[in-house]
Amino acid sequence: WDRQLEWLTVSQNLSCGVDRNDRGLKEKVNAVLERVELLEYKDSYPNELSGGMKRRLSLARALIYDGDIVILDEPFKGFDSQLKERILPYISQLKDSGKTVIMITHDINEANALADEIYFMKGTPLEVVSVEYR
Repeated sequence: WDRQLEWLTVSQNLSCGVDRNDRGLKEKVNAVLERVELLEYKDSYPNELSGGMKRRLSLARALIYDGDIVILDEPFKGFDSQLKERILPYISQLKDSGKTVIMITHDINEANALADEIYFMKGTPLEVVSVEYR
């Protein structure tokens, strides 16, 4: 579920909940939209976006906040491989900037591209099967 606010534009969805006194907010919103390749849709409403574009907007919403921890649950689900390859370095930059990035994925290639540690889990309730350190 993408959880956009349907009555707000793409840009407004990213600005919602962010410090509106931030003088660089517009530039920050535009930069994140450019990273997820949605800048030209900044004035569109979520119901005007395709399913994949909504997924990118959800990813952008997770990335715009300046928290110390970023949690991503299957962030590239439904992305084509070229788009994923273009966005992966941005996620890697977040990690390199000192943020803790926790990503849940079923794609071992995504995990290998980003992870310092990979936890393999299974079962209900979940249990850690093994851990790989990079």
